[in-house]
Formats: sequence, structure tokens, C-alpha cells
Amino acid sequence: MEHKGLVIGSIACGLVCACAVAVHTHTIQAEAAAARDAAMARYGGEQVEVCVAKHDIAPGERISDTNTTIRSWIAEMLPRDPIRSIDDIRDTSPSETILSGEVLSRHRFSSTHRTIDIPSGHRAVGVSIDEARCAASVLEAGQSIDIYATGSSGTSRIADHVLVLSLEKESSSSRHIRVVLAVKPENVEQIIAASSNVDLHFTLPPTNDGGR
Repeated sequence: MEHKGLVIGSIACGLVCACAVAVHTHTIQAEAAAARDAAMARYGGEQVEVCVAKHDIAPGERISDTNTTIRSWIAEMLPRDPIRSIDDIRDTSPSETILSGEVLSRHRFSSTHRTIDIPSGHRAVGVSIDEARCAASVLEAGQSIDIYATGSSGTSRIADHVLVLSLEKESSSSRHIRVVLAVKPENVEQIIAASSNVDLHFTLPPTNDGGR
């Protein structure tokens, strides 16, 4: 009888925990919706319907009606290139994590339909860089570049012989280029940290450089 009582008690505790999680999730969603409605009432302005994530969407997860919904949003508070119809991205997968409540935008799907061959022993790393600092007019996929970082402590070369896998403008009005690089594992953390904290510059070697 004592064992049976422990089992029943464990089940009861599990049900209580599940209910608590459900109530907490509902409370968070309600608070987020209330905050959004309050912002709309406070700021006013034009409102448009856009796609919003119902929960966190991981890279590789297919977009559907179960993980996205359509909501009204203040136009001035939208990210660049917002997606307004689920049909535009249905059955596709994001290339980056989309957080719960986030407005879906096209830059989250920049690599969805592209197949990239990553050289053995390397990792694909995406960085955003001003087109003026990456020789954008002549930079192409397949080229080898050197990467320099410029900050308060000066300029230093942080990687060389780095292969460009792909590149594209983040949006038609943006000055930034999204570049995917083939990086050696030991350089991944350094390049990611540098892209967040200092200015990156790409340089192209001479075309007759035999060391490339």
C-alpha cells in the first residue's frame, strides 16, 4: 500500500507541475500580447499584418501554421524585410533561430535554398560586413581573402587564406553584405567575437599569388 501511495503521489505531483508550466506559458504569452497592444495604443501609426513565430523555431524546422501566425504590428517597429504572408515561406526552413514572438524577416532565411560545399576540416561562419570594407565590387564566392580587425587597440590580421563560400546584400537598401566563410575550427570563435566587437575588413590577394 505504501508503494502504491508513492506512485499516486508522484503522478499527482507530475500533473501539478505540468499545470504550473502551462499556466506560466499562458501568462507569458498574455503579457507579451498585452505589451504589444499597449505599444500600439501608445505609438499609434500605421499597422500592417506580418508573420510572427508562435514559439522558438530552430534552423531546419519547416514553417507552417502550427509555428507561425499573422498579427498586426506597428510599421515603424518592424525589422527589415518582414514577411507578411505565411504562404511566402511555407514549408521552408530558417537558416537562423527565430525566437517566440519575433516577426519573421527574410534575412532569417538567407541561406535556406542554397547548398554550400564546406571544405573538409572547416566550419561555415556567416558575418555581416559593410560593403565598403570588403571590396564588394570585386568580391566573389570561391575567392580567398585575408581578414583584418580594426578596433581601439589598432589593426591586426586575424585570419588568412579564408575561402568565401557565398555573399549577398542583406536588403536592397542596406550597405551591409552577408558573407559566409569557410573557417578553420581554431579560428571560429575569434572571427565571431571580432564580428560583434570590432570592424572587420577583407583584403584580396594578387591574382598571381602562388601561395593561395
